[in-house]
Amino acid sequence: MRQIVLYITTSLDGYIASKDGSIDWLFTDQDYGYGDFICSVDTVLMGRKSYEQILGFDGVFPYLGKQVKVFSRHPLPRPETVVGAEVDIEFVNQDIVELVQSLKQLEIQSTATSGAVGTGNIWLLGGSNMLRQFVEQDLIDEYRIFIHPLILGEGIPLFETGHYQKQLQLIDSQSYSSGMVELRYRAAR
Repeated sequence: MRQIVLYITTSLDGYIASKDGSIDWLFTDQDYGYGDFICSVDTVLMGRKSYEQILGFDGVFPYLGKQVKVFSRHPLPRPETVVGAEVDIEFVNQDIVELVQSLKQLEIQSTATSGAVGTGNIWLLGGSNMLRQFVEQDLIDEYRIFIHPLILGEGIPLFETGHYQKQLQLIDSQSYSSGMVELRYRAAR
């Protein structure tokens, strides 16, 4: 069965973005396993604020060939496309549990953009409000958290205050020459 994977970077003091939502403090000096990870994913889930931030990046929409689901109460602008490439974006405003169950059970389907949906993992990209809902409903199968060697002092927290307590099992860790550390956890169920 497909897995929901949280793949995210946080500052040492637990923030995923500066107070204004910027992530310009993130390292871009090496891949940190992102290339292999993105190849293992065919679906990306994100909140409205994360989507709007990605639209503000220069260049081509980074998730061409992936099915992208944006949690939003209202339709948002679609990104510019490149010749011959379609962007498979759906704006969803439905129960998170129902959506995740349907995505995990999805049969392999041919699509114009990626060839097959339902063969790879599902990336929970962010933001913190959506993440809180996924944690509260125990929908995340694997947590891949990169800890950046930087203290921001304030910002958008990785985990918002909520009604949850989750036990996780460490399955791997890796440190990088930059001081970045990756921690991989599996949900203890």
